[in-house]
Amino acid sequence: VSEALTTSTGQLMTIATGGSFTIAKDTSSPTERWAIAGSTDQVMTIFKLHATNEAMRLEKIQLTFSSSTASTTDFTKLTLWDGAIKVGETIFAGTSVTATSTLTGNFTIPKDGDKLLTVKADLSIVGTSQPGTAGRIIAVSYDGTGSTSTDAIGQSSGSSFDTSTGTNVNGDGVRLVKAYPTLAKLAIPTQTLANGSMTLYRFSVTAPAAGDVGLYKFTFRVATGTMAT
Repeated sequence: VSEALTTSTGQLMTIATGGSFTIAKDTSSPTERWAIAGSTDQVMTIFKLHATNEAMRLEKIQLTFSSSTASTTDFTKLTLWDGAIKVGETIFAGTSVTATSTLTGNFTIPKDGDKLLTVKADLSIVGTSQPGTAGRIIAVSYDGTGSTSTDAIGQSSGSSFDTSTGTNVNGDGVRLVKAYPTLAKLAIPTQTLANGSMTLYRFSVTAPAAGDVGLYKFTFRVATGTMAT
């Protein structure tokens, strides 16, 4: 919000009477990955909020999720974090794909600066008669279509402002699974031929505590080169 005034010399001067803030996905926000069902505090999306003209204290934010590949039964709640400090939480009621979180902690965006807001999820359990569905992608986004449901208080003006970001800011999400393997490269015992053969590559496969993993196949890429004698 601004006002235009004309000085005694005829010059036009603009005086800002309030601030504004925008929402974007931060570069540190994780890309799509697997996540174990039943786990808590899974990082879904990291938003970068920017304030202009004055510091802004975020009051509430409206979130949505990918309704084409997920259901509200695939997670139990979302929580909002300022670093290691929890500042809010929300749930999706019924089949609604939007939810507004009114912050319970102080989340203030500095004047003409940025602040990161991390959204985490508690995931449902998958399996027979369980609420979660294995293989679904759960992606949490800022809901730009409900920008009037996302607002902040200007710390200089004392006024309430809706965000000026009117389009969705999409997270990449997680794929819900009961368990997944972790592969790690191991050192080979020797680089010297013994009886015309040697171990070229070694690796380990580990299953998480959440459950066993059934292995189907491994695919290896083989490169050739010259050998010095």
